Amino acid sequence: MKFCPLCGKKTETLMESFCEDCFKEKYDPKFKLIKIKECKVCQRVLQKNKWDKVQIEEVIKKQIKETEKHAQLEQIKENQLTINIHGASFIVPFQKEFSSCGICKPSKTYFEGILQLRDSDKKVIDFAREEIAKVKQKGVLITKEAKQKNGIDLYLTDKKYLQALGRKLQEEFGGVLKIAPQLFSMNRQTGKEVYRVNVFFRPIDFKKGDTIEVSGEKIKVTSVDKEVFGTDEKGRKVHIPTEKLGNYKVL
Repeated sequence: MKFCPLCGKKTETLMESFCEDCFKEKYDPKFKLIKIKECKVCQRVLQKNKWDKVQIEEVIKKQIKETEKHAQLEQIKENQLTINIHGASFIVPFQKEFSSCGICKPSKTYFEGILQLRDSDKKVIDFAREEIAKVKQKGVLITKEAKQKNGIDLYLTDKKYLQALGRKLQEEFGGVLKIAPQLFSMNRQTGKEVYRVNVFFRPIDFKKGDTIEVSGEKIKVTSVDKEVFGTDEKGRKVHIPTEKLGNYKVL
């Protein structure tokens, strides 16, 4: 059994002649926030101003070794790293950012899905753009915009976020939401099918008190939420999920 010269604590192992608690208190590994930048399109990682096809873990190991040669990487979490130095564990803040590398950035053809906004006013379109701008650092970008006869198509680089945005639009404005995955290609390395996603959204353009026609039936609207509630021509109460409104008409 060994004794720590600072606190006198008995310990099986000493770290630079101290127990773990005293070592942590005395030793200050000058680590700052560790940032890693990854290309959203090709997954290259930026290191020393060069985009390389390397594992993020290997880049982190190099960075911590440059600060502390005895440091060993123990664990990577979403926003922190656990680093071991002489047997003592230290927590270091970690941040992964997404961008486009020099190879992918010039190309504006990459997208994982299309947000199809139809019969949408400026308020709806601006809301979608503002929400996308909030996650730009995570690699969610609009790479192309295409005006349509009754709306606009926004080409996005992240299909998972695209679907979440569609649901958020429906919650905010109410309306018809349709999510349709489409087979795009086959990944040659993994053999897995690669899908793109079309997210169609058309906000509701009617309110309580209006009369709409759905599948030939006239409905007097009494309230609008995620479903439309109303009464038919015979006075019977009806409710229709907004995604099943189809090509309704406001009378």
